[in-house]
Amino acid sequence: MISKWDSGVASSLIQEIASINALSQSIVQDEASRVQALNLARKLVNVLEKPEDAALQNAMSPSEIVVARIAVDLNLYDLIADGSGEAKKVGQLAAVTNADPRLLTRILRLLDCMGWVKQLDDDSFAPTPITEAMKGKALQACLKHQYVSIFMFKSLELSAEEVSPSFDIGFRVFEKLPEYFRKFGFQQPSDENSGPFQYAFNVDQPAFQWWQQDPELSENFNIFMTGVRGARPHWVRWFPIRERILNGVSQDEKDVLLVDIAGGRGHDLHRFIEAFSDVKGRFVLEDLPVVINDYRSANARIEPLKHDILTPQPIHDARVYFLHHVLHDWSDDASIQILSQIAKAMKPNYSRVILGENVLPSRKCPINKARLDWAMMALHCGMARTVSQFDILCEKAGLKLVKYWPPPGDGDGIIEAVLQGDDLSLLNDSQP
Repeated sequence: MISKWDSGVASSLIQEIASINALSQSIVQDEASRVQALNLARKLVNVLEKPEDAALQNAMSPSEIVVARIAVDLNLYDLIADGSGEAKKVGQLAAVTNADPRLLTRILRLLDCMGWVKQLDDDSFAPTPITEAMKGKALQACLKHQYVSIFMFKSLELSAEEVSPSFDIGFRVFEKLPEYFRKFGFQQPSDENSGPFQYAFNVDQPAFQWWQQDPELSENFNIFMTGVRGARPHWVRWFPIRERILNGVSQDEKDVLLVDIAGGRGHDLHRFIEAFSDVKGRFVLEDLPVVINDYRSANARIEPLKHDILTPQPIHDARVYFLHHVLHDWSDDASIQILSQIAKAMKPNYSRVILGENVLPSRKCPINKARLDWAMMALHCGMARTVSQFDILCEKAGLKLVKYWPPPGDGDGIIEAVLQGDDLSLLNDSQP
């Protein structure tokens, strides 16, 4: 929340920008006015942006220069700004570049956020002044030179034990992304054992498994996830839990109310129990052995259970199977496998799946969401998804997506799903 002092500063800056904006044409021609307006706009962002958001924006920002650099390799600037005056569809660009249309969509989505292209509809993109400028070989050469200068200062002989947590991991993978695509083709990575992360570190195991070998890396990741989740509007505060989950739930204390799958240190379970301490039922926290072995909790209601999400779900007939920031770490095939294992354990007309995810809009995507999408691809061959993409995953896993609940503000959305064939009239359709 913006403080009263910050609100006053923001209001003053808005007034200054508005007065300059009234003379917008002269601003473009008057360099001093243009620079003044630009500096005021940047100050306004600093005033309005939450500190945790500013940190996350910077953490995800390498994706922008990487995507801009990959676009040079694909000749996208010249193809889009070809002088025809017509927008280019993803399919057209895919045919010319021989690139995966899904990968192209992700590239163009982030370029749109940056203002380097303009998205007109779900799969059409037009040039902007930056696109036109990037047709020039000088600017492309500048981008290539700066990319090398920024990223190529790190040793490529580091082991897991020698890598500084998070920062060096992400930067090293992003550093190698253009090289990875040039070598293996511009296709969407989907094998978590041989993706960009594995190429960058010359390993053949998933990123999570690799960095869990190092206690410092694992600890840093858990701290990171706790902090990120704590800074956003938590789903327990706004999702209609009593209407959608607790109404009609079993009152037998032996029955499982909520399974938090790949739940780390149980951040979400703790918040749920705090908010609904009166409810009956069991709460199960599932994660890999390396996580559960280190789990410590003062809440006796949380039952830790070692579980690999790609294997059969051991808890049957629970009311809710909850996954928070899980599927964006996985490819479509792996995500379908994960959801299918859950579906086999669900009780018809009773159990449901709740996904807390960074859900992408089909257009006008916020830059932080597009950045996160690229981070997931680089590290895990995963991806952030639109509602329609989640719908497809659910259908292929034997589930039915019944509702998408958009978040208040910039938090995570909620995907609610049940078994295919369930009586949807049993669901309460209350709005948040």
